[in-house]
Formats: sequence, C-alpha cells, structure tokens
Amino acid sequence: MCSVDKAQIGERLAQARAAKGLTQAEIARRIGKTEAAVGHHENGVRGASAGTLAQYAKAYDVTTDWLITGKGRGPKDAPDPHAEVIDIWDHIEPQSKRQALDVLKAFAKKSS
Repeated sequence: MCSVDKAQIGERLAQARAAKGLTQAEIARRIGKTEAAVGHHENGVRGASAGTLAQYAKAYDVTTDWLITGKGRGPKDAPDPHAEVIDIWDHIEPQSKRQALDVLKAFAKKSS
C-alpha cells in the first residue's frame, strides 16, 4: 500500500480552490462539507475520503490523480514548472547558457 501525504494533498486542494477563485465556505457548500472540514483537508490535519476527493476534483476540474500525486490534469491557473524553465532558458543570452546549465546541475546534485 502506498503512503499518502495529507499535507501535499492539502496544498493541492488549496491551490485548486484559489485557481477557481473560491473561498473555503463556497467550496464547502458545493461539496456538502463544513468549512472546518475543508480547512482541515487543506491544512493536512485530516485526510479526505476517496469520495470527497472525487467531489473536490469535480468542483475544481482537476483529476483525483493530480490531487493525490501531483500528476495529471491540475488547475488551469497552476504554472507548469517545466514550461517556465524552458521559457526562461529561451530568454538567456547564448553566451550565458553554459553558466546557467552549470548552476542547474549544481542544484540537481544538492537535491539528490
């Protein structure tokens, strides 16, 4: 059985809600939960059931896979970090790209 990170799910729930421009009270009414329950889910205090995650996913127009793992269809307003890196790379002067690549490699080494 895989481990589910309630805090990461909570962060994605809050991100998706913000992308839709909803308050915790508004989403609570839409999915039939209390505002406190929504807050607990977003703060990682309490995990949401599979059925509740499906309700959130439908309300936010994201996949339950994205809510759980971060992979799949997320909120439309969420920045795509890969696309952002490519966009930044495209704006670096050619003579500076080697230095930028060295910096990225150094960060990658520290992360592994």
